[in-house]
Amino acid sequence: MSCKPCSREPKRSCSAYLFFALENRAKEAATNPTLSNRSLVSHLGELWRGMKPEDRLKYQDQATSDKQRYERQSEEFKREGRFYDEAGEVVVLEDNRKGKKGEVQVKRGRKKPIEVTN
Repeated sequence: MSCKPCSREPKRSCSAYLFFALENRAKEAATNPTLSNRSLVSHLGELWRGMKPEDRLKYQDQATSDKQRYERQSEEFKREGRFYDEAGEVVVLEDNRKGKKGEVQVKRGRKKPIEVTN
């Protein structure tokens, strides 16, 4: 669910529909075991489109908070060079100017950390 060029960048935010699908996919797959993956996704889309706006509020609130999280982490990443692991925990890398083999070196002007191979 993440579209990120560098694995150390913050994970992109999810839409309200994705939160809905994550919560309901297993339940719908259990109640409709004959559906293929493609049909299951179509069925979830139909359920989403048929929901009342007040029922969607829960998922929209989750999406809003996730978007705020992404914007905050993205700003920190751009400003301070903070990286995040898969769990969303901050990983601080030291700026290794000597470039020892196998260590990550962060250079100014680059969007991604590079592997130094001497």
